[in-house]
Amino acid sequence: MSETYSNINSDVSNNTNYDVISSNVIDNTTYPNIKLSSKQQIMFAETFNRHMEAGVSVQSYLSRTAELTENKNFKFLLTKLYEYVSLGEPLHKAMARFPNAFPEFMVSLFEAGEKSGSWTEKKNNNGNGKGKRKGDAAILPMLVEFLKRTHQAKNKLFMGIIYPAIILGALGVAIVIFSFFLLPVIKEIFVALQVYNSLNALNKGLFSLGEWLTVNYGVIPFLLVGLAVLVKMLWDFKGKDLWQRYQIRIRGIRRIFAKMLLAESLLLLSVLYAAGLTLIDSLAIVAKCCKNKEVSKCLGIAKVHMENGHPLAYALENSHFLFDKEACYWIASGHDTGKLDESMETYARDLFQQVDEEIDVALKLIEPAMIVIGGVLIGLLLVSFYSAIGTALANIR
Repeated sequence: MSETYSNINSDVSNNTNYDVISSNVIDNTTYPNIKLSSKQQIMFAETFNRHMEAGVSVQSYLSRTAELTENKNFKFLLTKLYEYVSLGEPLHKAMARFPNAFPEFMVSLFEAGEKSGSWTEKKNNNGNGKGKRKGDAAILPMLVEFLKRTHQAKNKLFMGIIYPAIILGALGVAIVIFSFFLLPVIKEIFVALQVYNSLNALNKGLFSLGEWLTVNYGVIPFLLVGLAVLVKMLWDFKGKDLWQRYQIRIRGIRRIFAKMLLAESLLLLSVLYAAGLTLIDSLAIVAKCCKNKEVSKCLGIAKVHMENGHPLAYALENSHFLFDKEACYWIASGHDTGKLDESMETYARDLFQQVDEEIDVALKLIEPAMIVIGGVLIGLLLVSFYSAIGTALANIR
């Protein structure tokens, strides 16, 4: 059943270019097709924080930011938020209409901010921006820091993955060019010198590849597209689930991915709890927001443990191996001292720092490793042709 609202907030300038209030009825429309990147989420939280510090109303912030932004999707989102808020709907409920733009933890934090008024550092109970008591913590600065920290870690991890992929791709392109342009010429020379039949299976296989590429080069783009489609289908079918399962189990990479998942989960849990949510509610939100399905499911199990009366450290330790003894020690210590949110935040920051350091080490090792791989490939090609080249030189004499 719809509700009607007749009072429109007078803070909004009459000169606004956005005549967004089409009726005085709040509908139940959602907008799942509107998405925000992590950078846009950070910008939204940062600018909202600055406007709240300056004492600007929510409606004015939405209206002014919509006027200034050039991104069509972001402009539409801000315009619709302004419309619903102006009709009397709480901001967090308006944000919930965009499930793929604002994750559930952002909606919950904005709801906590609306209820407590603890938006910015100025709202802290001791007035200096340094005190942080559960329910009185400055929500927007914590949200901005969380978004920035996770975005930075993911970007660094992405660069750590994409760098070797680019180098391997370049090696593959070099091999294709070698096979397409050079191998046919070399084959003609070996045939003319009557040494082609003395070549080994690897040499003949390379020459066959060169001939096939020369004849069927027009088919290659279609094969690449087909391969990309096949990989995408396999990824959607089972590949993503398998990757999420084994990224925290494969030796060599599990330390990075496991620490990053653990850091994200604990930092978000600390932010939600500090904002005034209960531990059970916070755990439920973290479970829904976790990108790793396996860990998400286990966080749900931990929530059940807590509902049965067990403390958080016990619940997490008995839900998944990701929450090891060290993590549970920090959580138990924070619980005992009454500083659970601070303890989880401190440990999460330490984990993010460890992830950064391990990615830096991995990146330093990748370049020499790729050089070695390239050298080995070139060496194999030279060795494979060595005997044939020797025979050809003997025939020339």
